[in-house]
Amino acid sequence: MADKKPQMVILDGDGSFGIEVVGESHQYKNLRKIAGSCDRHAVEVVKTAYMVPEPRNVNDPNAIRIDIDQLPVGYLPKHAAAQISPILLRRGLVAIQAQAMVSAFEGADNYSVWMDGDLNEIIDEFSPKKGPKWRFW
Repeated sequence: MADKKPQMVILDGDGSFGIEVVGESHQYKNLRKIAGSCDRHAVEVVKTAYMVPEPRNVNDPNAIRIDIDQLPVGYLPKHAAAQISPILLRRGLVAIQAQAMVSAFEGADNYSVWMDGDLNEIIDEFSPKKGPKWRFW
């Protein structure tokens, strides 16, 4: 049996939820499905999310989409995606799994999404000087 290449890595977060997600305002309906209405109360849920490279994105070939419950909820900021996307594509990885926090204030008409972990960990773990010590899936 031939060895299969890992398709995804799991980012073990540290509870800081320090990775920004942008473009959430364009995904209001999806975020409302995922986290519920914030019309009458504040919302804060933690869900499993996936960072998915989009090399065919016409606006940015380095784009990394964030999906929760198989719905797009935003993107990594352009500067972060430019560093992470080449690593994922070079390794043949289709996604990074991490926890994400979706939140909104009561009566707010927008949600925010933050991923748990540190993007520098991704860069450090896949530097040529180190072998990855992540959990692969």
